[in-house]
Amino acid sequence: MNKNIITLTGFMGCGKSYVAKILAREIGYKLIDTDAEIVKRQGKSIPQIMSEVGEKGFRQIERDVIADLLNEDFLVLSVGGGAILHNADLLVQGSTVVFLDTDFEICYNRIKNDKNRPLAFGKSKEQVFEIYQSRIDCYKTNCHLAIKNDDGSVTVKKIKEFLKNN
Repeated sequence: MNKNIITLTGFMGCGKSYVAKILAREIGYKLIDTDAEIVKRQGKSIPQIMSEVGEKGFRQIERDVIADLLNEDFLVLSVGGGAILHNADLLVQGSTVVFLDTDFEICYNRIKNDKNRPLAFGKSKEQVFEIYQSRIDCYKTNCHLAIKNDDGSVTVKKIKEFLKNN
């Protein structure tokens, strides 16, 4: 567990970006959203990348970016919803992984019309729920801390307490 890098994981729409902003500000760490970093480095949107290289190609790009970022210090990483599925080894070893456990209904309502989420956009609620179900165990088993994320400020307090006590 590396406390110099805090990685926030969880399903699409669970609040990673929101919590990451507050946490980074409060602990004085730099904030990097891996999806935004991928877009910056590739010069293309996530949907463009996915349409050009497919999910497998995207996941390799994502892995390379994460591996590179894990060489930094004093960083809060907000990773894409599927990042932990393909990078658990890197993230658990190279950072403190916090799973933001947010109810599916909340996540779904936040992402259902988001065109920048190619794995969910245009899919039925049932199809998105299947993705959620297929990932939930991975989130739970590949973290140092799991937090029910109902209130971002409370979540940040709990993360700070965990970092202080571990």
